[in-house]
Amino acid sequence: MHNTNSPVLKYPDHFTDRAVSFVIYIPSDFEEDPFPEIICQFKENRVNGTYSTNPPFALAIKNGVFSITIRTIPIAFGSDDDRTVTTWSDVGTIVPGNWHYFVIDSHCDYTVDGNGYHKVYMKVGSAPDVTNIILDYVGPTLYNDVYTFYVVLAVYKWDWKVQENVDTSIAAGVTKREYYFDNILIQDEPLLFGTAEPTPPPSEASAASQILQYF
Repeated sequence: MHNTNSPVLKYPDHFTDRAVSFVIYIPSDFEEDPFPEIICQFKENRVNGTYSTNPPFALAIKNGVFSITIRTIPIAFGSDDDRTVTTWSDVGTIVPGNWHYFVIDSHCDYTVDGNGYHKVYMKVGSAPDVTNIILDYVGPTLYNDVYTFYVVLAVYKWDWKVQENVDTSIAAGVTKREYYFDNILIQDEPLLFGTAEPTPPPSEASAASQILQYF
């Protein structure tokens, strides 16, 4: 059996503005892995009743750092071949044994010349402020034929679905991922610092532990 997804939260559908904040604890025994896992993503419902397997926004962990990928499709009912994919492979370094605080402020607009944006803030050990921005992206932020999208917080390690990748990952010693999420706040309006900032979690024991394990 391959465990590849351990969800924490799926927030209901919305369309334009979304502010998300949360803290995630990375245990001290964290091991770097070349095969990534997504911890926060925006998923979409498309007007033809389907959804893409590849999220328009994904915050992931790979090789001991955080990465962000943005995917857009400017053509209505476009295929994956029409996508524009941009990845920032190192937007922040993981410090094992610490809480990592994230604030994501997004305005969604699929048009090429629109005013969509993703602003992501991160700080280790305490809540970020406007100086702790790790991504300041302006441009298209969704697929053209999306009518709503939703936020998912989860540990999703898709390479464990592929046997040869599983074997390689296990050989490197990575057979389990355990993270703790806490102080999750999601609102349907632009971010105002002071309203969506996470506060220090009370303790690791009280946080929402998510364990993902290959077995």
